[in-house]
Amino acid sequence: MSIRSVVPALAVSAASLLLLAGCASGAATPTVNPTDAINATTVMPGDFPPSVPLIDGDILTASTTNAGWVVWIKTSDPISSYGDAASALQDAGFTPSADQSINGSAGGVFTNDQFTVTVTAGSDAKYQNAVGYQVDKN
Repeated sequence: MSIRSVVPALAVSAASLLLLAGCASGAATPTVNPTDAINATTVMPGDFPPSVPLIDGDILTASTTNAGWVVWIKTSDPISSYGDAASALQDAGFTPSADQSINGSAGGVFTNDQFTVTVTAGSDAKYQNAVGYQVDKN
């Protein structure tokens, strides 16, 4: 299964959300490009960093990218799950630099000394409710 066939609509929504979040917070707009995924599957890559907490749920797609990893997880309530994701990342020592909720979607950027994690959440008629993580190595 290609990531291109799984998350294009969510990726566009996520990129739009983060663009707005970046403008609203004055933060730099992160690059959200899940289309550079390599070998997307529904199984977590073996090298995914255990220091990056993820919400519980079925994996829609997971892959390694040139910069790190991309993971999309199915959820019944994306906004609530985004809150859970944001809390778990902060509890793990990540600092939020952007955090925004707009029209039923949410997104934020969380960093520590090793990784920058862009989290997006939303609903899409074709691809269901999901929370996406783009984890980039610093």
